[in-house]
Amino acid sequence: MKLSAFLLPAFLLAGTLHLWGSDLRGLVVRITEGGPRTIERTTFTLKVPNRAWARDVTDWTEKAIADLVDRCKPLGFRPSDKSLLIVVVDLPVGENFNERENSITLNMKNYSEPKKAYGPLSNFLTKALLYHSGPPSAAWSPWLEEGLATYFQTTEKVVGSRKEDLMKQAAERLDSLTLQRVLQDADPRGHGLSAASHSLISFLDLNDAKFQQYLDEERRPGAVATGAFERIFGPDIEREWKDSLKPFQKH
Repeated sequence: MKLSAFLLPAFLLAGTLHLWGSDLRGLVVRITEGGPRTIERTTFTLKVPNRAWARDVTDWTEKAIADLVDRCKPLGFRPSDKSLLIVVVDLPVGENFNERENSITLNMKNYSEPKKAYGPLSNFLTKALLYHSGPPSAAWSPWLEEGLATYFQTTEKVVGSRKEDLMKQAAERLDSLTLQRVLQDADPRGHGLSAASHSLISFLDLNDAKFQQYLDEERRPGAVATGAFERIFGPDIEREWKDSLKPFQKH
């Protein structure tokens, strides 16, 4: 079977697959021999080209989703109302989380073994759960999405952590960084602001009432109103955030 033939039904399934409830303990597994493996869980459906990837990615993803839901209760993370489709391909395609299809695409050509893919996968899982933590009308600011995704990116247990390499990258650009530039950029990863977005999330207390208040703003229809961030976190928030980066500067 050609992989191109496997991809088409995989993406057609994205609109029809549904959860049987949000209980992570209810599991159904089906592995199709002689072709791409399909593994169904209550929270996701995985399509992969081979058995090794099927086993390893399934086990890790199941734990990662449970950890994210548990760790991010203050953020309102929950499994979506329809099964998230994760497609692992052996083709030169881009990797992403597709909101419309509720799907994640990973390219196994980028990784020497399944574990190497866990970092990007945890990044996309975070974006998927963030997307489903609010109404469809929520726009979700790109800096927030990128900052949270990098904060929770890992190849181990998903607990969330400050990444020192990203903090150093943000600190190197401290003189040219402004809060408004980070908050308003439409593509922080493409414009080199992924590290800055990460540093801002690392600085904020995700359990703080102010962060919850800000998330309420994010869940409103459309983009967050200009000045809402400073109104909630205070007029000194930019200086305080940039001060937190100074210890990571080269001396």
